Amino acid sequence: MLILPGLLGSTLGTCNHAIWFNPLAIALGELPALALPASPAAPASKAHCAATSVLPFIYLRLRWQLRHAGFRVAYWPYDWRESPDTLAARLRHTLESEPGGTRHLVAHSYGGLIAARAAAADSREVLIGRVVTLGTPFLGTWAAHRALHGDDAMVRRLAWLDSRHSVAQLRASPVSSWASLHALYVHQDDGTAVDELALPAPGRLGCIVAGGRPTPVGREDNGYRLSRTGDGTVALLSAAAPARRGHAVCRVEGGHGSLPSAPAVGRAVVSFLQSGKFPAKAAARSRAARSTAPGNAQANPAVQDWQQLPGGDRLRFLAEWVTPVDGAAPNLQPPTAPEWRVHCGLPGDAAVDAVVVGVFRHVAPAGLVSALGATRAARDALSSGRFLARVGEV
Repeated sequence: MLILPGLLGSTLGTCNHAIWFNPLAIALGELPALALPASPAAPASKAHCAATSVLPFIYLRLRWQLRHAGFRVAYWPYDWRESPDTLAARLRHTLESEPGGTRHLVAHSYGGLIAARAAAADSREVLIGRVVTLGTPFLGTWAAHRALHGDDAMVRRLAWLDSRHSVAQLRASPVSSWASLHALYVHQDDGTAVDELALPAPGRLGCIVAGGRPTPVGREDNGYRLSRTGDGTVALLSAAAPARRGHAVCRVEGGHGSLPSAPAVGRAVVSFLQSGKFPAKAAARSRAARSTAPGNAQANPAVQDWQQLPGGDRLRFLAEWVTPVDGAAPNLQPPTAPEWRVHCGLPGDAAVDAVVVGVFRHVAPAGLVSALGATRAARDALSSGRFLARVGEV
């Protein structure tokens, strides 16, 4: 399965230089380089910027929850400046070029528009199975309106960090060039906007929406009208719009940016991907606990009791965690078990291509290497003083 980040959730830049999100590049005034190349505002001298990875601190917990439930998970970073139709076509092309059968999609915010369009075009479910959206603005969001008019708090923060450009200058370039913001401009809810949405058939799409945060829901003479029927960025009416077409909706309490990291959201996502239904609120936790209990016939063997796993299964499970977590190159194939070599000495003396340094809490000094089957190496390292058990020492 793939996780699609939201707007601003993918890093953008050239192959060797990140602009978003790179505080130093922003402070040096490089944000105008993020104007879309097709825009007249785009600097002609700048190299083309593309998505290079995902901001993992937003989506890492969700990825771990899905991995724990038995899914093979990769990120799909994308250029969030572009239109959802362009990105949906690119997603389908990516899936067509990568063998591996049908994938599920979990998409945050703007990524949900991309996932829904891609799934709608794949009506036979050849490439895409089920789709779960998290706070997706199907009918637009007033946050896009605010950004395009220079009223958004994010634009003001960027102007504060940028030493060379004002809010008005950033709004002119690059913000006004982003097709994504124009696609998120609020639709008038006249009853026809929902009918025109590109959505897959009922049963394939589930929407997780949030409420309880002051959210802009309209314009007033002195600013924007706020309501707590939203997640702070997307109004509930917009995020839950597919319900009018028969799609499942699960409501939680929380903010827009924190939806991917909320444990309740992760449990709801797993339930929908496995059964096509969201769990009842009271039963969500108990069912999640049963699904991963040791000895359960449907539990993923990779998450059963570690001590009961054969050595090969342990290595295959750990291989998932030594692969890159930033999604720079999504790997849709089963990971290959790595070759472990324990070197008890200085890193510079090790005949290896890479050295991994880990910091652990509540783990015995030799616990990791012993678990990998390197008991003798761990014993030798302890006896020679390479590992010290006292916290704070090296």
